[in-house]
Amino acid sequence: ISAAAAPLCVVLRIDTSPPPPAAAAAPPMLVPPPAAAAVTMPPPPMPTPANSFNWDELSAASRLDARVAAQNEAKEREDAVRAKWVALAALSATRAADDKEVGEAGAAEAEEAE
Repeated sequence: ISAAAAPLCVVLRIDTSPPPPAAAAAPPMLVPPPAAAAVTMPPPPMPTPANSFNWDELSAASRLDARVAAQNEAKEREDAVRAKWVALAALSATRAADDKEVGEAGAAEAEEAE
């Protein structure tokens, strides 16, 4: 029988046993491999010429200016509210003094009328 005329026979073996535990499959590595030890640093940023425009600095400066402006506005609002409360307290004190004077004058008139 020639090899060309022989039927092709394929043996397929299926392994149904459970896989080995992961710890047994690979021993724990206590020392990293030498390839992982080599860390490449990114190149340093290119220096900008003195006459170039740095948008990052402008952006940071404008954010700082906006933050300072917001803080100033908040302080002005607090000062305005505080001034209103002081004025209200002064008005209340004045009104109480006026009511006291009117009450005393009314009592004096009532005594005179009797």
